[in-house]
Amino acid sequence: MAAEPLIADPVAIDFGPDGRLWVVEMPDYGRGVGEEFAGSGRVKFLSDRNRDGRCDEATLFLDGLRFPTEVKVWRDGVLVCDAPDILFAADRDGDGRAEVREVVWSGFATHNPHARVNSLRWGLDGYLYGSGGLFGGRLTREIASGTEVVEATNRDFRLAVNDLSASPATGQTQQGRARDDFDNWFGCNNSVLLQHYPLAYSLTERNSRLSPPELVHVVPSDAHGQQLYPAQGLVLFKLSGPPGRPTSACGLEIYRDRFLGDEFTGNAFTCEPVNQLVHRQVLSREGVTFRGERAIGEERSEFLTSTDNWFRPVQMRMGPEGALYLVDMYRYVIEHGQWIPDESKAELDIFAGQRLGRIYRIVPRGRKVEAGPDLTQAPTEKLLAELRSDNGVRRDLAAQVLFWRGQNSVAAVAAVREIAEDVQALPAVRVQAFATACLLGGGLRLKLN
Repeated sequence: MAAEPLIADPVAIDFGPDGRLWVVEMPDYGRGVGEEFAGSGRVKFLSDRNRDGRCDEATLFLDGLRFPTEVKVWRDGVLVCDAPDILFAADRDGDGRAEVREVVWSGFATHNPHARVNSLRWGLDGYLYGSGGLFGGRLTREIASGTEVVEATNRDFRLAVNDLSASPATGQTQQGRARDDFDNWFGCNNSVLLQHYPLAYSLTERNSRLSPPELVHVVPSDAHGQQLYPAQGLVLFKLSGPPGRPTSACGLEIYRDRFLGDEFTGNAFTCEPVNQLVHRQVLSREGVTFRGERAIGEERSEFLTSTDNWFRPVQMRMGPEGALYLVDMYRYVIEHGQWIPDESKAELDIFAGQRLGRIYRIVPRGRKVEAGPDLTQAPTEKLLAELRSDNGVRRDLAAQVLFWRGQNSVAAVAAVREIAEDVQALPAVRVQAFATACLLGGGLRLKLN
């Protein structure tokens, strides 16, 4: 889909309602947090001008960042995770560069370059959820009455979509937080491929006398659930973990479409750059949480592996056409400096691969991929039609555009409510329509048949 020199050192992507693909680049990967250097992290947006399915133009939107980890299209700009801050950046003079750069929240931990705030994802309940990068932080922002403080140390967080006010969220995700069609949230950390957060923090905090059950559930179903099957000849160091065990799990995605085939719907995909692979789990309900198992045919193999020692998958994202997008940072060394012995460092170029990087699009063999629609100027009728899409990304984008336009009229709410009450529609469509109606100001009681 895209490669150097168009992009370099990609670590995260997002899809805008206009069809553009946004990319975060982290060329400073490999530096220590205590080093003195001018941050060279960037945010770009890519365009496919000739509509041939490959990006052919990149526009530098924002630079001067230090270990940036996420971009999320938001209103007329983007939110960018650049610890200790979440920034809002916008281009309001139309030149393609962001001249607006504001701190939304600050205070996220910065002592570890590989565990920082990331993964801003749209929820069904009127919040953007994010990963605190394991350590979270004591979050602050300036408001009219002074400094607002939110304690989110060692946990994830959420931002209300109306004013971006913050609150803690269940989970302690390192890199990669995602949800399914029914607002079940999942995360991972370096050594755990998948975990589920069955109970919201906002519910448990209501009663200080409550001792809740475990709020983090490891999903793999048995003792072998953490076993991986990489290609031979991995780049490992003396202090690295053993091959075939997760040591760098990240970039989680839950597939919310049927384009790849019904057997992929609801599956979890976790990147493992040290093991040069992407791991897939088939999820099924198990009480209030989930069971994860390997897919048929992948009992001793992975969804995707590579023998290329520079292949470093760091994020999976589903696109608005139903394809899976894989962000490949493409580096020879993917390891924290403290875990590389000095004798190895002396023989290594820690930055080997800097200025390289790829984004792959995964589609079924022989299937034609159609570009997602431009929803920025779409009439309300088009947005309502997108709410009926099989594709979760398109539903999310349509809901966001409706919200940003302030579509709280009686007619708009009634039209969304009609979708929610359509017993012929997919359950995922009905649930999202119900949530969107509530977001637009039209609370309702929904009966799911």
